[in-house]
Amino acid sequence: MSRFFVQGSFEKNEAVRIDGLSAHHIGNVLRMKPSQAIALCDGQGTDYVCVIERFDGESVFVLVKEKMKTPTEPSVRISLFMAMPKADKLETVVQKAVELGVYEIIPFFSERCVSRPDERSLGKKTERYSKISEEAAKQCNRGIIPKVLKAVGFTEMLQRAASFGLRLMAYEEERDISLKSALLKNGNFSDACIVIGSEGGFAPEEAAAARSAGLTTVSLGPRILRCETAPVAMLSAIMYHTGNI
Repeated sequence: MSRFFVQGSFEKNEAVRIDGLSAHHIGNVLRMKPSQAIALCDGQGTDYVCVIERFDGESVFVLVKEKMKTPTEPSVRISLFMAMPKADKLETVVQKAVELGVYEIIPFFSERCVSRPDERSLGKKTERYSKISEEAAKQCNRGIIPKVLKAVGFTEMLQRAASFGLRLMAYEEERDISLKSALLKNGNFSDACIVIGSEGGFAPEEAAAARSAGLTTVSLGPRILRCETAPVAMLSAIMYHTGNI
């Protein structure tokens, strides 16, 4: 069943008008007909099964037949704090993280970040990341479009991370605490954040500051992972641990 993100929430038997790109896609690209079923999602975790009633110019009118919670959203909300990497690596991270079920992505600047775009370039990059998030959310039937927020500094990142129930930082120099042991120790949790460094990892002083702020530094194993691989590995492990994979 074809599925589209729309704004607003609806009730069963409510008539809904669809305009813009979604209407164009329904009528001109998919060439759908009246009586065919489509699914709408409000971007807040609710799906609406609808039947096309008619086309009117550039608009499509549908009738809501069923309202339900989107079944694809994970039971745990995971926020990804990602140190700004070079080139287009963050685009790959955004795409894969959304596919795996991330709730939001917050880029930040750490000491070893090479990429430091100016305000104008950063704004354009953030728009690009948001579009990638939306495309990935549509492709994998997410119930929300995860937000990619504006990049922040290291100190602000720690302040934001401190509010989560589970706070994990991947640190290549960690020798005592594995990701597995940290997850087992914390048992059940409803929200978590993971913090990933850029190509050069984290400076020892940053790891110490993170621990002081209440984060747990964890090892991802004996192999050094690329900065674009580490978030995929951590998200996959957490989703498996929480029964979402």
